[in-house]
Amino acid sequence: MSVKQQLRENRSEQTPLKIDGNHLVSNNIAENKQNKETEMGECDLIETCPFFNDKIKTVNIDTEQLKEKYCKNNNLNCARYMIVQALGREKVPDDLLPDQKTTAYQIIAES
Repeated sequence: MSVKQQLRENRSEQTPLKIDGNHLVSNNIAENKQNKETEMGECDLIETCPFFNDKIKTVNIDTEQLKEKYCKNNNLNCARYMIVQALGREKVPDDLLPDQKTTAYQIIAES
């Protein structure tokens, strides 16, 4: 069934629908997703994180932008956080940056 057909059928229902990416979802689901994205807060590992506390040597990298994106707003996408959650802090490579998710996936898969 196409999105247009689903919208037509929905006119008789009470739950309003909207398009989220390529998917048709109820407004309630879309609003909940948006709320979760905006409720992401500071990482709970921030005080001891070597990256956040400038213990990792970086060259030509905007660390402040990475800190804002991963440490202060959405740690669930941080490569370091992913490994900590899956394997423990001791498995995180010292030089791993928050945006190196492919490396994190490989480390987790190989464990």
